[in-house]
Amino acid sequence: MDNFLITLATVAMLFAYAIPGFILVKTKLIKEQSISAFAFVLMYVCQPCLTIYSFDQAEFTVDTVKHMGIVFGIVFGLMTLFLTIFYFIMRNRFDDIMNRLYIICTCFGNVAFFGNPLLHSIFGTDSLYIYSTVFFIAMNIIGWTIGCYLITKETKYISIKKVFLNPAVLSLIVALPLFFTNTHLITISARVEEFVMILAKMTTPLCMLIIGMRLGTMEFKPIFTNYKNYIFCGIKQVIFPLVALLVVYFLPIETTIKQTVFILCAAPCAVIIQTFAEMLGQGQKESVNMVLLSTMTCIVTLPLLTMIPFN
Repeated sequence: MDNFLITLATVAMLFAYAIPGFILVKTKLIKEQSISAFAFVLMYVCQPCLTIYSFDQAEFTVDTVKHMGIVFGIVFGLMTLFLTIFYFIMRNRFDDIMNRLYIICTCFGNVAFFGNPLLHSIFGTDSLYIYSTVFFIAMNIIGWTIGCYLITKETKYISIKKVFLNPAVLSLIVALPLFFTNTHLITISARVEEFVMILAKMTTPLCMLIIGMRLGTMEFKPIFTNYKNYIFCGIKQVIFPLVALLVVYFLPIETTIKQTVFILCAAPCAVIIQTFAEMLGQGQKESVNMVLLSTMTCIVTLPLLTMIPFN
């Protein structure tokens, strides 16, 4: 019950971050065409700082690296599995961008911007952020390639270059050497640590502000009247985490890490889907429909799922 109440309160607080964005757009202080600029700031500035900060909060040990590898393998494999299954289900209706977005929405979760506050609230530490970052990196590798292809139908995005030349992976150039040498930012400079931490902590508020901004440009009815949206929200927020639970439950890893993977898999549809749509100029409103509905319904699914016992 404690996890239920903590998760419920955290999700409610995250929703509050979206309110100013909604108001700013409704009052015309921010124009619709400016929303994509905020998405670029989130993707290219705040998110890399979050990656660096997450690695900075962890201590390098052989077990930590082993667990990171296990988490990466599990989530990368699960996302690949779900994308493959639903690609074949949707391939005859591939011309409709909504169907292409549904494929991505089955497994892309808001693991960093939404998941990190949940992890902190439940476990009371930032040290588990490294696993959400590993999840996020795996999602970015798929997102900058298969994800961009699904949004645009352009095969140019499926390339080795896109795997490595994206903000999430490039930030590892800084994060990994510091992690493997157990060099923390505070030992370099308190100002550097503060700079990275502040930008990293901005990811969640900025993410929710963008959701609020996009919500301010839309009618509410289409968000709630398409039954397929509910089906794919259910797949993402219930089926995907339960499959993940079956995978991790019997693995010889710490219970806390199992719970972390499960919670991250239960996160609502990723804002990165909307961010990609904003940057690529396709499917903006369709993607935000799913992200918004998923974020709203997770106030029910997430607290309930966190009640599942692991002992």
